Order: sequence, then C-alpha cells, then structure tokens
Amino acid sequence: MPTAPPPKPVNLGGHCAAAASSTSPSNWAALRLAPNQAWSRTRGKGQLVAIVDSGADGSLPQLAGHIAIGADVVSGSGRGNTDCLGSGTGMAGIVVAQAAGGSTMSGVAPDATVLPVRVVTTTPTATPANEAAAIQVAVSAGAGVIALGSYVNVNDPAVAKAIAAAVGRDIVVVLAAGTSGSTNPALAGAKAATLRVGGVGVDGSLAAAYQVGTVNVVAPGMNVSTLGITGTGTVPANGTQFSVAFVAAEVALVRAALPGLSAVQVVHRVEVTADRMSSGAVPDSHYGFGMINPAESVTRALPEERQSISPPTERFGTSVVAAGATGSPR
Repeated sequence: MPTAPPPKPVNLGGHCAAAASSTSPSNWAALRLAPNQAWSRTRGKGQLVAIVDSGADGSLPQLAGHIAIGADVVSGSGRGNTDCLGSGTGMAGIVVAQAAGGSTMSGVAPDATVLPVRVVTTTPTATPANEAAAIQVAVSAGAGVIALGSYVNVNDPAVAKAIAAAVGRDIVVVLAAGTSGSTNPALAGAKAATLRVGGVGVDGSLAAAYQVGTVNVVAPGMNVSTLGITGTGTVPANGTQFSVAFVAAEVALVRAALPGLSAVQVVHRVEVTADRMSSGAVPDSHYGFGMINPAESVTRALPEERQSISPPTERFGTSVVAAGATGSPR
C-alpha cells in the first residue's frame, strides 16, 4: 500500500469535510505527462470513464458538466456524485477537471465524462458483493473504461468474474498492480484487456511494494495534484488509485482518437507508447512498459494495427448518466 495516504475526511451529520493537509500539492505529474500535447488530436470527448470508488463531489465547479449522476451501490439506490472520503473525487479530478473556480488544474481527458460508482460512503470498507455490482453498473451504463479504486479487491472471485465480464464487453479495466496474494484465475483470463498500474513519485520511486512482474505501466501516484472534496481546492494525493486514474484518462484519449480499436488493442497501444523507466528488457519486472505518454498514445502509428478506424458508436446508458454529463458521444 502507499506509504503516505491522503488525509482522512470525517463525516459531520451527513456532510463531508476534508482534513487539512500540511503538504503543498505539486504539478510534477502534469509536467511529466504533458497531456496538453495530446489535445490537438483529442480531449476525450464522448468517452464515459467509470470510477469505482467513494463517489465524486459533483458540486465542485471544476467538475461541472463532466460528472454523471452515477450510482451508490451501498444503499442500492441514490447518486454516486457525492463523496465523503475524497479518493473518488481525487480520481475524477485527474480525469476531467476543468480550469474553473480559481483552479488552473486540468484533467488528462477534460472533455470526457466520469461516471462515479460509489462502493463506500463514510467508512473505507466495501463488500465483495457491492464491488462486483459496481462493475456491473459501469458495464450497463456503457463505460468504455472502468477505473477501480483502492476499495476494490480484484482477487475476490465475484469481483474477478465481474471484471472478466466487463472485458468480454470490450471494456478496458484499469486496476492497481498487486501487492500481495495470488491473482484469481478468472482475472488472469481477462489480462489482455486490463491494465495493471503501479504508482511512482517524481524520482521514480514506487508508491508500493508491487509484486514483481505484475505492473503493466506506471503513472504518477505520489504527491500529485488533484481536487479535494467540499471546496478544499487543489490538494496533494498519494496512492495507486490516483495512478489508475491517470491511466484510465489516457485510455479515454485513445478510445476517442482511435474508436476502431478493440479493448485489447487499446491496452497494447498504452503499453508500447509508454516511456521506458529502465535500460533493461521491456516489460521491466518493476515498471512494466514504463511511464504512460498521453501524446504518444494517440499519435504514434503502429504497424500492427491493421484494421480501419471506424466511427465510434454510442455507448452511454441512461439513468446513471443522464444528469451532469455533457453532450452525447460522437
């Protein structure tokens, strides 16, 4: 697990308040990834990115118009666009944040839409049944990429089965690389359309003790800037779930720019366009194919991609995305 988790917010009579942070956020991740270099090709318009975590604070002006209603699977009804723990909002900010409300932060895929699927409310513990149900909600809503946060145990049989089902629907599933235990066989069978992510700091140090050989790509995951809940502004965040959000956002860019690619082809493109993190063989046992590169992922020509690029088809569902989302996919 990450060595420096984000501050834990508390619940005050149904209202969420984030704890103050003593660390100033850094924009090193934005400087390193330079997602703006991809935006002349695509900003992710028409892509629905499901985030399975603590929800997302839809009241923030930086997320306005880019957060769908979502779903709260804990209660079995209700919206996912509220957040008491903050990690889901932080992930959403990395994907779709807008320069608004005095913030200059921009997400990697700012024209995409986030579907927040809430598996925890005020306590950081989710049940396998809710985790699996959340993935099923994301599939039903038409997400093109599903980002699994830190509250999802991918080795649980029910969760692994749900991931395999999502992959079977041509959805890219992005998850944290393993830190302990063995991979469930159902999840191993879905490997070709999943991206296992490791987090790194500005110096390249790993955010957690990932199992050797489990990392496909890495992304910033230590002292990264993102959005806090309840108007706390831009805050520093630490954890592999934030690295997962960076990768999911790049997947959204690829799916928007090259809609004819299958989920397996998208995963391959993200891997082979990553920047190497070591001088040895690729994939490296610790860093996989290396640091994601948004601009390269949407511009580099790959000779192995032989199919024609067809226009995208509408993926969005209805009830969980109807409010708060911008436009329709094109």
